[in-house]
Amino acid sequence: MRSRKYLLALAAFATPALLTIISAIAGHPWLPEVGLTTIGVMLAAVLLDTNRRTRTRFNGSAKRPPVERPVPQVADLMGTIRLLQAQYVGRLDRSQASLEEATALLHSATESLRATTESTDQGRLDRRPEDQ
Repeated sequence: MRSRKYLLALAAFATPALLTIISAIAGHPWLPEVGLTTIGVMLAAVLLDTNRRTRTRFNGSAKRPPVERPVPQVADLMGTIRLLQAQYVGRLDRSQASLEEATALLHSATESLRATTESTDQGRLDRRPEDQ
């Protein structure tokens, strides 16, 4: 049974395709466009039918009974809030530690630059004007 349907579908697509090819070779001005349009419409119909069948197969035919979900209690809500608060505080602690580390690194770099600059300035002051 299925092979007959496939042969009919193949024949349905082959007919406008052959019409398009023959009319293009013959040089007909508008018949190839009609054949290509027919093929496009047939493809669109097949795509829509396939989409409908897929949706029916996975969604429509065997409807499941609704799942009863438990009603959230106050304790559940408080537990969720505490969990989120702990995660947020942990992130803040990590951010603060990272910021303090960067500040200390910047402070040490500034101090070493300042010491280098002061020693260079001191060396210039120690020279006599006639040495220059």
